[in-house]
Amino acid sequence: MTKEGQDQGVKGPREAGWTFRAEGKGFRFILPSLLLLALIFFAVPWPGILYGLQVAHLPKGRILLTLPFVLRHSFSISYTHSIYLAPVEEKFEVQETQIHLREISTNSWGVVEYYGLPGLAGQNRGEIRMEGLHSRMDHITMIIGFTGKQKLNWENRTYSLYSLIGPGEKIKIESTPLSPGRYFWEKVKLFSSSSGDDLR
Repeated sequence: MTKEGQDQGVKGPREAGWTFRAEGKGFRFILPSLLLLALIFFAVPWPGILYGLQVAHLPKGRILLTLPFVLRHSFSISYTHSIYLAPVEEKFEVQETQIHLREISTNSWGVVEYYGLPGLAGQNRGEIRMEGLHSRMDHITMIIGFTGKQKLNWENRTYSLYSLIGPGEKIKIESTPLSPGRYFWEKVKLFSSSSGDDLR
């Protein structure tokens, strides 16, 4: 082999060592960046995109249920009216952190008078519906009654609020931003649950 060939095919130890140290510096820079991205993905909430409708026990704020969604989602709360003992369903739409009451349905005109909205009510086949409501709120606070049997209806599932906490206890329903990691974790919990009433 000629001297020129030796020079082209063989690297000296100093050159090889310099190359190794450069790659090591690059790895030390990439690793913290990956850890930071993982932290942002799993731990930092993404307001404006990912949210969770949460049911919390007051006054301590212990989370009883989290229902993840993107931007907006509809749900309803059904119960038995404590005075008229009639079924009532309140239909809501949650948009980011705001909850909008859209409709109330029942079979009792006494419930309509209780809400004070007779001008918005119409009856069809025994069902009385109060539509076109535009009530907006940051959260919903309710006391679990002995006869109310409050339930939260989300997609094709029903969650018995009265089984999450005892009668006479107070709960708060509100929407809060979620991190992607928390969002997908709550999705997995919902998917792995066989039915809504079994989820806690």
